[in-house]
Amino acid sequence: IESRPVTSNVNNNGHPKFDFFIDFFGSLGDPNVNALLKSLQQLTTKLLVLDEKEVHWFPRHISELDLIANRTLDAGTDLEADHPGFHDEEYRGRRAKLAELALNHRTLNEFIPRTEYTVEEVETWGLVWDTMDGLWEKYACKEYKTSVNLLKKHCNYNRNTIPQIGEISSFLQLQTNFRLRPVAGL
Repeated sequence: IESRPVTSNVNNNGHPKFDFFIDFFGSLGDPNVNALLKSLQQLTTKLLVLDEKEVHWFPRHISELDLIANRTLDAGTDLEADHPGFHDEEYRGRRAKLAELALNHRTLNEFIPRTEYTVEEVETWGLVWDTMDGLWEKYACKEYKTSVNLLKKHCNYNRNTIPQIGEISSFLQLQTNFRLRPVAGL
């Protein structure tokens, strides 16, 4: 059973409402399942039953990401000979360092460490920013523009500073209850 507060809603007593997600083995029509659903219906204002679907494994809890973190693209051996950085030892070394930071991160209650970027990386970020800034204004939907403005205001999102995933993750969690996690593949 997983519970999440519904931050935008409170009940008549001023207490926050919660969403509960319950995953169990059973099928509709089974007397025990029917009895459970009937009991739950009496305790809730809304009960949604999702169909059973066969899907490939995916993490159901953030801690499960640690089980697969080292299965992402690694920091250097995944480069094909036609990749622009294949023969660039400095690039491969930087990839390896960033991948190591991600692989050493564990998810539960651990702040994502700051990444120190080189002058060249920040300059490249600024060039990309300058190109995208005009395109965002012209082509982006209003929701994206609103999100970018929030990142600018709360996460130091600008042309002169490459965003820190920890700052964005903290802000995102406050706004949506979602968090980001660094990954090793670039």
